[in-house]
Amino acid sequence: MAKNKRDTIPDRIRNKVWIEAAGRCEFRGCSVHLWYNNITGRVTPFGELAHVIGASRKGPRGNWNSLQLQTEPNNLMLLCKKCHKEIDYGNNIAEYPDTVLFEMKKEHEERINFLLDTPRDKTSVLKFSCPIKNNPIVINNESIYNAVLPKYPESLPAYWHSIKIDSFDYSDAHWQYVMSIIDKEYEKIDKKIQNAEINNLSVFGIAPIPLLIYFGFKFNDKLPSDIYHSRANNLPEKRFNWNDSEKNKNTQYTVETIRNTKSKNVLLLLALSDYLEQDKYQNIIDKDFNIYKLSIKSPNPKYLKSKLDLNSFKYNFRDLLNTIQKDCGKDCIIHLLTAIPACIAIETGRIIMSTKDPQILLYEYLNGNPKNVIKINEI
Repeated sequence: MAKNKRDTIPDRIRNKVWIEAAGRCEFRGCSVHLWYNNITGRVTPFGELAHVIGASRKGPRGNWNSLQLQTEPNNLMLLCKKCHKEIDYGNNIAEYPDTVLFEMKKEHEERINFLLDTPRDKTSVLKFSCPIKNNPIVINNESIYNAVLPKYPESLPAYWHSIKIDSFDYSDAHWQYVMSIIDKEYEKIDKKIQNAEINNLSVFGIAPIPLLIYFGFKFNDKLPSDIYHSRANNLPEKRFNWNDSEKNKNTQYTVETIRNTKSKNVLLLLALSDYLEQDKYQNIIDKDFNIYKLSIKSPNPKYLKSKLDLNSFKYNFRDLLNTIQKDCGKDCIIHLLTAIPACIAIETGRIIMSTKDPQILLYEYLNGNPKNVIKINEI
């Protein structure tokens, strides 16, 4: 006699489904944690087991095999409450036939197996975000997980190192305030570095350029670090992924000495994401200034294609700083004016040495004019 009531799913079957899904929602594009509340930090299982073939013939996607498949693990998906409702609610059901859901389950579980089967090194995540011209900045956690592959974060997002500035008005006081926050976070991380608790940093930053340069300067290059490039045209979950199809392309940088007066004032232009012509800086220099420029053939915000471009910039910028010191002496003052991507700004700061390089003044365009907002290696 056929059974008419739904069988209780045994614990061993529930555990199998949870384990194969790695405790995450299996709906394509969701993957939210279902055993951990990232707001409270508590371990709380709140996932739901959903039937692909309905638990009864009259249920969503039900058929003649429904009763036999009620407790079959291959017919069960782990979903969050929202996605469970999505697939089983009214007219939505037609959009999610069993073939689509089985494919989602297969994709998710294959991805889990791939990640766990691939030898990986751990990394410590460091995030820095600050509003740019009143636009809030959100760094998607999933984008970080995707970017650091094949490495993996050593802790859950709630325990990542994070500097998050919620408001920024570009006043002198705010520049100093954010710099002090960066200093405090550096002290925390430096202690862990000294205690060998951190061996690698994965760095993600979106903020006003002078702050990113200062951020890079504080964290410097004494620890192996990967600096990730924010690509706004990527999907949010892949914002920091490099474009693999362009990984072998290498942008050619050009270094120019525009004017050499042998004075102690130096204007250094980094023109990569935009042009920096004379009208951009004529208000901050006089005829005695030396002028050097590092640029590319056609500056634009999307020029940075690969890690090769990033590494090539580092070598060119370090060589240019050495040239400036050779020409003008270590006691010169460098006025740094930039049009550069965020990750280049971080690397710019990491390359500047506190014990070797001259004083460097960082500028931000305020009301159309460059203003010195931060001093590095201040005398």
